[in-house]
Amino acid sequence: MLHRRGQSDERRRRMLVDDTSHEGVGKKRSSKARKGLSARPRYEEATIEKQIRISDLVPQRGWIHPLLFFTWMLGVAGLLGLHHWQQLHPGAGLEIFDLAQPTSLAAWITSIGLLAVASLSLIVYSLRRWRKSDYHTRYRVWLWIALGAIFSSAAVATSWQTAAAQGLATMTGWSLPAGTLLFWLIPASLCYSILAIRLLLEVRGCKMASMALWTAMVMYGFLVVSAIGVNTGLPHSMIVMVVGGCQLGMVAILFSGLLWYAHHVLLDIQGLLQIREKTRQSKKATGKRRGVESDAPEKTAIPQGLTDLEPTAPQRAAELVRETEFEDEQLEHQTKRSKVRRKSRSEHMAQSDIDEEKAAESSRRQQRKLSKSERKRLRKQKSRERHAA
Repeated sequence: MLHRRGQSDERRRRMLVDDTSHEGVGKKRSSKARKGLSARPRYEEATIEKQIRISDLVPQRGWIHPLLFFTWMLGVAGLLGLHHWQQLHPGAGLEIFDLAQPTSLAAWITSIGLLAVASLSLIVYSLRRWRKSDYHTRYRVWLWIALGAIFSSAAVATSWQTAAAQGLATMTGWSLPAGTLLFWLIPASLCYSILAIRLLLEVRGCKMASMALWTAMVMYGFLVVSAIGVNTGLPHSMIVMVVGGCQLGMVAILFSGLLWYAHHVLLDIQGLLQIREKTRQSKKATGKRRGVESDAPEKTAIPQGLTDLEPTAPQRAAELVRETEFEDEQLEHQTKRSKVRRKSRSEHMAQSDIDEEKAAESSRRQQRKLSKSERKRLRKQKSRERHAA
């Protein structure tokens, strides 16, 4: 009895020690888990999918575009009003509102607007380069537009074109009617004309962008005429206001037109542009048929395909299914061909073995079938060998 009781006490003591050891291990694991929790990244949910995309910078709703344009034009009108007020109070020390000064607020806003045009051109380039039907890579014109906008912004902010024109006049030794003005105005006008023609060909599918570009070209032409010094019959103060307003308005209209074209490209990518064209065509057709009764059955419009840009998700899924089926067929065909080759190779080897066996059997049969004279000669030879022995 005593021995059994001692064994039970020892067993109970061992179980208590095991429980305490397990609790200690659990505490260590919980402390390690807490340390792991504290070592987790703080921005665990900041994944790439949740970050803003380039296409999100383009307004998707149509009413935002005219709102931005009219806001910009109100700003231009406000700057013109401040310039007029500064001309009425020349001693107020507000030369920053003088449109004739190269360091005015209008020049600074024009420079920032041209940088915005360059950024928008890069956004359109990133969207436009995925069109499959552009075999001649005409989308690269947007890179040249961005580069021209950057150089124009630097010219408005720093007037580097004047220093370049003076250096070119000194190097060539030429004398032009308007001094050094034509040394930078002629190359700039040629570059702008080429870019404008390429841009008109690019945005001809969007009417709003085409109208904005034509308006900006007319304003630039007026700026060139005023820079050369053509007599327009207007007072100097009025010319300064018109030139400043044209410069600001040209940048505003150009930015609005490119923004509308970026919206046009996004609609084309999503496949919504063609749907709008269909609805317009259907409305025109119903308007023509209004009031005319005809017993002929109406012809259903043939559904056209989606845009030639990136395919939609169902189309891509169907393409993937077709690709997998084609790959499976190719694999099955290859396995069948390999099996046929192995079978033909084995049959050829078996046939060659059979032919060799037949040849060997025929040779053995020929050796067995001796003539009567040969048998007689062999018997005589054997008998001689026996006598000689």
